[in-house]
Amino acid sequence: MTAKGRVFANPTWKVASPVVSVLIPFLRDDPSTLLTLLNEEAGAVDGSVEVVVLDDGTRDPELTKRLTAVIKGMTLPARLITLPRNEGRSIGRNRLATAARGGSLLFLDSDMRPDYRRFLRDWADLVAREDPPVAFGGISLLQAPVEPRFAVHRAMATKSECVPYTVRARQPEKYVYTSNLLVRRDVFAAEAFDPGFTGWGWEDVEWAMRVSQRFRVLHVDNPATHMGLDTVSDLAGKYEQSAPNFARVVDRHPAIVSTYPSYRAARLLKRLPAWDAAAPAAAGGRDRGIADRDAGLFAAPVPGGPLCRGDRVTPEPYSADPGLGAKLRRRYARLVHRRPARLNLDRPTVSFTFDDAPASAASAAAILERHQARGTYYLCAGLFDETGHMGRYINAAEAADLAARGHEIGCHSFGHVDAHRTDGEALLDDSGRNVAALTALGGSARHFAFPYGEVSPAAKARLADRYGSLRGVHAGLVREGSDLNQLPAVGIEGDDGEAVARHWIDRAVETGAWLILFTHDVSDKPSPWGCTPEALDRLAAHARDAGCDLKTVGQVLDR
Repeated sequence: MTAKGRVFANPTWKVASPVVSVLIPFLRDDPSTLLTLLNEEAGAVDGSVEVVVLDDGTRDPELTKRLTAVIKGMTLPARLITLPRNEGRSIGRNRLATAARGGSLLFLDSDMRPDYRRFLRDWADLVAREDPPVAFGGISLLQAPVEPRFAVHRAMATKSECVPYTVRARQPEKYVYTSNLLVRRDVFAAEAFDPGFTGWGWEDVEWAMRVSQRFRVLHVDNPATHMGLDTVSDLAGKYEQSAPNFARVVDRHPAIVSTYPSYRAARLLKRLPAWDAAAPAAAGGRDRGIADRDAGLFAAPVPGGPLCRGDRVTPEPYSADPGLGAKLRRRYARLVHRRPARLNLDRPTVSFTFDDAPASAASAAAILERHQARGTYYLCAGLFDETGHMGRYINAAEAADLAARGHEIGCHSFGHVDAHRTDGEALLDDSGRNVAALTALGGSARHFAFPYGEVSPAAKARLADRYGSLRGVHAGLVREGSDLNQLPAVGIEGDDGEAVARHWIDRAVETGAWLILFTHDVSDKPSPWGCTPEALDRLAAHARDAGCDLKTVGQVLDR
């Protein structure tokens, strides 16, 4: 396959007998820094590792000259292949595998940086010890740039890519990227990359889906930093370019893809002009940069979007925007208009909260009372006594009774409105109407939870001064300095809701943190957004037995 390209090999190439071949493709960037870092380990690996670099059509003579000099001076056996035109990521990696001599192939992107100086040695040791069919070392952002213009990509990567190996191992095929991937030669011979993938994205994920059905995928802790973070505009362009590739993945592996929580949102990548305001804002970001902290950066508010229209429950459950623009907006919202929490916890703390709330949740208050605890009920006065998708909603008398018994009454907007899609003044008016109704019943309404978890920078900015805290639905623990304007919370909902909540209680105990749990209805046959009374009782008992304080949100923050 090298007949079409120019090949240069350094002096140590001919005499080496490598076990591991490091394969580095690049296009229009300079991998010299990565090569220098890898070469520092030459003595530790003692000839067992070689490096093959592929220039996939950059056509830059000066860069080729510099790289040739770097490779010539390397102690590691190394080879440079320079192609006259771009052949694409899949074909390029297949070409690299053909040029390699080692029994194991380590695919490493050119914008990666090893996090530890035992990087190559640890890979070589793993091959000598276990010779795994496939192994992924992990991605980090330990050395990545921290400029505000990369904040959105950093937030997304932190959540979805920079995952501990113990978590990756639960869904082995999902967390496989060619940025730091070891593949045994016979495995790659059986399953190469699909050359039908062109442009950016998804070829490694699709490859992993095929391979995981035939071979074991091992996840290990040998990470490298992804240095190539993108601005919003560049990220938008890549996602738009990747739409045909993703469609190819869905067509070939519908059963696997459909199990991913993000599947519905990702399907919309093929319609990426539906970026809403994200694409125009990204284009404007070339002039402003996303660091301008413009609250309206991702805002495309429209009137309405609530669960209740005219104070009546809609016939079908409302679905918040699942598109990519919305995902970026939610991630970006976590980075702006922050208000650091100042906690004074005596011990790990758990708060049980109920959103909307169905009447069954009011009946469940007795469960918490048996554990000497009280809950926080984020209520919508506009839903009082209505019947909806989770049964009848609480009425005014029941809300007043909860307040009289010491439970906290929080605000969830009057009409259960989507805070992002509701006009700014309308959002404030709706909020004020709800506070007035709830305080008249004896509630404090000092703390707010975003309906549907829908957050935008603009909504955070508008509501921050009105409430002691604003709660979202992204999972996490509350620690000193966490954002009071977007507190994390963990749902007790779905078939695995109890197990997930129990896991987070244990994490709170280990770290001495505050955990906010939320659910909706509490019944023997709960909706997808609720739980059973038995699950709630077991979780309260587990938290109490583990040494946690059980407090309302107000008891934690208003002390």
